[in-house]
Amino acid sequence: MQQVFTTARRDMMINFIKFSGEIVASDINISGKVAKNVFFNLIDSVPGLIAGSGVIGMGYNPSQGFPSNFKFDTKSNFRTIPTRGIKNKLYSLYLGRAPNPFNEPNATVEQSLLTLGEIDTSLYTGNINYFSVKDKDFWEIDSTTINELIPEARIFNGFYMLPCNTNTSISFIIGGVKHTINSKDLVNGNFIHGPELPPPGWCMSAIYGSDDKEAPWHLGGTFFHTIYAVFDL
Repeated sequence: MQQVFTTARRDMMINFIKFSGEIVASDINISGKVAKNVFFNLIDSVPGLIAGSGVIGMGYNPSQGFPSNFKFDTKSNFRTIPTRGIKNKLYSLYLGRAPNPFNEPNATVEQSLLTLGEIDTSLYTGNINYFSVKDKDFWEIDSTTINELIPEARIFNGFYMLPCNTNTSISFIIGGVKHTINSKDLVNGNFIHGPELPPPGWCMSAIYGSDDKEAPWHLGGTFFHTIYAVFDL
């Protein structure tokens, strides 16, 4: 990326996540195909999330994450895609796994891949199942109920914690298709929350929620480790 410039620093809000950063623009060059002045949010502070969490996203709506009075046309970011050599208005994501040191002490980190405009058929088997998405339509999932189904799960400082070596798996059924989360992905590792640490052998559950009852739920990295995802725009 080149020619980065910034606008005023500001606090921003997307759904239940409050963050701080800057709106920046850059010319993006992908294999010789250049999109000029692509705007995005560059985040350097996300209060309230556990240490070490990373948040990266591609907005469903071209204007998502920008203030209502933002004077630049963010929709042009998307209009440049088919005219700059990217054939299809879609992107696909393969999210590799970092090994759980409690279950896989000798495993290596898997590589991840974001593909723009194409689907990499070498990264999955079987057929891709497509589901319609409605704007402003959120999942409603009760994290307490889910965690209580995991044997020996306990509440610790507002979060659920699980045995680090749990072998429990959880499935989500979407559009009649069952997607099972590997037990290794349900464990986030030891964490610090306040002055205390969880007891030895206990880790934070990868499924957790917010005190805000109006906040939407998201299927994130814990879920995406189990699938090859295609986002057709």
